Amino acid sequence: MGPSGWLFWRPKSPDGKTWYVPAYWWEHGRSILLRSGDGLEWQQISTIYQGEGNDETAIEFLPDGRLLATPDSR
Repeated sequence: MGPSGWLFWRPKSPDGKTWYVPAYWWEHGRSILLRSGDGLEWQQISTIYQGEGNDETAIEFLPDGRLLATPDSR
């Protein structure tokens, strides 16, 4: 299963096979990006944001395949 204690926010897939989800843990002040091929097992692939006031992060796939992440830091 995915990392325990993290809140997932709006998973998206560019191809219907591989899923990406931003996850945050406001008490830790971190947002991370996770990837999964089955929606059950998740692997952390990057840190999106680290600092105070951490909250939901939106992700969007660009036409050229890049992923854009916009953290909501307060």
